[in-house]
This record gives sequence, structure tokens and C-alpha cells, in this order.
Amino acid sequence: MKLENGTILSCPEHPSYVGVSVVAENFIVSEGAHIDAGVTMENVFVGQATQLGNQFSAENALFFANCEGFNSEVNSIFAGPYSVTHHKSTLLIASLFSFYNAGSGSNQSNHMYKLGPVHQGIFERGCKTGSFSYVLLESHVPAFSTVIGKHLTNIDAPLLPFSYITEEKGDSRLMPAINLFSIGTVRDEAKWPARDRRKANQKRDFIIFDVFSPYSVEKMRQGKAMLLKLYEETPREKSSIIYGGVQISRLLLRKGAKYYGFAIDRYLIGKIINKIEKAMETKASWKTISEQLVCNSASEDINEWLDLSGLLALKERIEKLMQDVKDDKTQTIEEFLEQIKIIYESFASDEWTYIYRAFAEDYGFMPDKMTPEDFMILVKRWEKAANSLNALILDDASKEFGDFSHIGFGLGFGENERRADFKAVRGELQTNAVVQKLRAEKEEIQRRAEGVMQTLESMV
Repeated sequence: MKLENGTILSCPEHPSYVGVSVVAENFIVSEGAHIDAGVTMENVFVGQATQLGNQFSAENALFFANCEGFNSEVNSIFAGPYSVTHHKSTLLIASLFSFYNAGSGSNQSNHMYKLGPVHQGIFERGCKTGSFSYVLLESHVPAFSTVIGKHLTNIDAPLLPFSYITEEKGDSRLMPAINLFSIGTVRDEAKWPARDRRKANQKRDFIIFDVFSPYSVEKMRQGKAMLLKLYEETPREKSSIIYGGVQISRLLLRKGAKYYGFAIDRYLIGKIINKIEKAMETKASWKTISEQLVCNSASEDINEWLDLSGLLALKERIEKLMQDVKDDKTQTIEEFLEQIKIIYESFASDEWTYIYRAFAEDYGFMPDKMTPEDFMILVKRWEKAANSLNALILDDASKEFGDFSHIGFGLGFGENERRADFKAVRGELQTNAVVQKLRAEKEEIQRRAEGVMQTLESMV
């Protein structure tokens, strides 16, 4: 209908498509994007393989790779990769999102009728907002958290990832670490890489999909310490405390710290096990294995990480890049993109530096200084943590097949018909692909632990 002052990038490998009744002004569309069915947009960037349609409306917005926008309205948002909104009743405004899923009626407000619409929000990677959720801005919602209900206070809890934030009688309540054993989080980790629709030879977004990374694990380490401190400082007679604008039950302070501890052990020790298993394949001695765990990085602030809407990066590297731009050491777009690519390719080595330092802080010795006896103890600790989280996730998955899940099935009133209909549509717990994967992981945890222990015993 109208395309004015815009650029449409395309390529033979992944042609872009702009279809019926689209109205666009001041726009850039990337390769493989699909925009159709009455989309209205002004001052908008559309990333690779992003899909917009069904009278979607966007103003002053950025959508990066693999986003989806249908029916909804957005204004002044920074939508990192895989941000999704599908519902007519949803308004997203003045916020940063990444790997985000908006439930129907999700809404934020940034105008307090004082100095104008100057308030903004941060929804860290992996957040979800439930149907008719409302978040008052300014707010900072922690990574991989779920927001349910209407929140009339400002939320500020970045050190409590994997949380549930709910509303009860007008009060905002946070349950820390609960999403660590949500079957939905496990499903997200698998689906994001599988749903990468980009086919262009040049993938413009540098995306690191890891749910557990220095970015999220460091938040859990700090969150665990904070929760334990709050637990010790909170009088027993108090049932809850206020932190970051939300209420947290005193009993959940210690329980949340415990769950964070499981996830931290699984990640840090698991990464060490990965390296040692690989070294063991060569039948090397323990001394030789230990030498492969050495880390000589000169990085200082290894605990500070950023999520640049898909790209996980050491803060130190980003600050250096910004300074190089200010000092005219990086002068062209090509040089800038090359530096971003270097940061992306440095993730694995930076991650190992983080693991090496965090491991030493949490367990009391450097990975390359531990003895086989030390490692045996750690393997058992890893096995306990991994099995505990796996069991909690399986329990959460089993609820999807409980009696309440049958309620919407069966045209008649007979229980047998209801169960048969449910089975025909949803299958059974035993045959569900995600559940089977979790059970296979449980067996793999035991197999790995036993294999490493047997090899270690031969070295002692």
C-alpha cells in the first residue's frame, strides 16, 4: 500500500517478502524477512528471518533475527532475537526484550503523566509474560523469568534469574530459581537453535544460545549469596521480606539458594568433567590431564558479562571496543563488525577463563591443582546436583499429563472417553519426546559419573 524511504535487503538464498497492504515509512528490512497482511510500521528495523503480519503495528522499534510480530502493537522497543508477540490485546512499550514470549494482553506503561513517557524496562533474555500481565516501568525483570499478574510496583531483581513473579492481592511476589526445573525452560533451550530460519550466507546477528553460561551462572552465584545473607538477617517471625520491589517468602530464601547451588555445581563441575573426559580418552596421566586445565588469561573483570541481545560477551571486551571507537582506533563499520565477530569467536575461551576463576572461588582450589581424590568428591557433587535438577524437571513434566490436563478433552462426560481423547492428541508421559530426552540424560549422568570414577580409581 505504501513503502516510503526504506531499504529492503534480500538474497537468492533467502529472499525477503513484502506483501499485501503493508504500510511502511523509514524502514530497513533484512534478508529473509516476511512482512504481510496489513502491517503498519514507522521507523523500524526488521532483522533476518523475522516475520510480521496480521495487522501488526510497530513504531520506533528494532526487531532482530527470528522475531515474530502478529496482531499486536509495539512502540519504542528493542526486540532482541526470538522475541515473539502474537495476540491482538498485547502492547509492548519502551523496553528491551530478548528470547521473549508475550502472553495475550501483556502490557507495560512508561508514562506517569509528569515529565512524559520517559520510563523504560529491561526484560532479560528468556523472559515470558502471562496473559493480561502488566509491568510498571521502570522495571528490570531477571533472565529466564515468568511474570504473571498485574504489578504496580517497580521490579528490580536482576540477580534472581529463573524466577516466577506473581501477584497476590495487589502485592508482587517472587519465587527465586523455580524456573530452573520448569519443563518450559528445557524446551526453550532446545527449540531456539532448531528454529533459526536464517538462510542467508551472512548471518548478521551473532547469537549464543546457551541458557547456562557465565552470564546466567554469575547472576546465580551472586543471587545465591544474597539470598543466604537475607535469610540470616531476616528475623524468624517475619514470613517474607521486600527485595527489589517484590516480596519473597523467608522460607524460599534458603530454598532458592539451594536450587541455584544445584545449577552452579552442574555447570561449573560439568564443564571441568567435559575437559577431563576428553583428556582421559588419550590415556594420559593425571599430571598431563591437569596441565590441560591451566588458564593463563590476563582478563581481570572475568565475572562481569553482558548480553547484547543474543551475543554473550565479557564486559571488558565491550568496553575496550567502545573506547577504540571513541579513540578512532576503530573507524569504519567493517572494522567494527570485525571486532564484534572476534568477541563472538572469543566466547569459548572467555567462558573457560570464567569457569577456571569461579571454580577456584567456589571450591577452594584451581582446577589444575586438584588431586584425583578432590575430583572424585566433585564428581559425586555434580552427579547429585544434575540428578536433583533432572528429577525436579521430570516431576514438572509429569504434571502436564496429570488428571487436570484431561479436563479439556472428550466430547462426552465419560472418563474413559476423556482419557482416550487426551492420549490420541497428547500421547503419554512415557512416550513424550522431551520426557524421553530427560530420562536419557539421567542415564547419561550416571554413565558419565561411573566412567570417570572408574578411570580415576585406576590413577589413585
